[in-house]
Amino acid sequence: MNERHFGNLTGMKRFDAVTKYGKDEVLKWQYSFDATPPLMDENHKHFTDITEDIRYINGPSAEEMPKGESLKMTLERVQPYWNSIIIPQLKKQKTLLLICHGDVLRSLVKFLNGISDEEIEDVSFLAGVPMVFDLDSEFNPAAPMYFLAEGSLDKAMVSIQAKGRIIMK
Repeated sequence: MNERHFGNLTGMKRFDAVTKYGKDEVLKWQYSFDATPPLMDENHKHFTDITEDIRYINGPSAEEMPKGESLKMTLERVQPYWNSIIIPQLKKQKTLLLICHGDVLRSLVKFLNGISDEEIEDVSFLAGVPMVFDLDSEFNPAAPMYFLAEGSLDKAMVSIQAKGRIIMK
């Protein structure tokens, strides 16, 4: 599942984004549910990298492709994928390994756990650490999700919590 499209911030280092737009704006775009970063235009150096990517040969077209996404827009893209691709595989009792980026995971976790728009602003995950989701027969969380190697993650968790974020367990 493709990561959230950060629009005009694509390819920009965090320091440069903060310098150009301000720390509060960048944090709002990164963590809030419905704030959309500045949209990417055709002159952006990565525009054709994205719109002409071979993965999109069957769509969406450059005109249909988002030019930036809020977390809400990411959820609107991820939820149908969950329902049309993931759920049918789970109905066949397949064990799945989903590999996705942080904001796609945040949107999926928000959807599955019914996290409010406000609460999701404080949720972060550890990059590259497998998480387990146990689902019931209706494909709702049967138990809290957990990290696969939780015992070895204490130092990383302290680092995230120091930034004022909540770690989902």
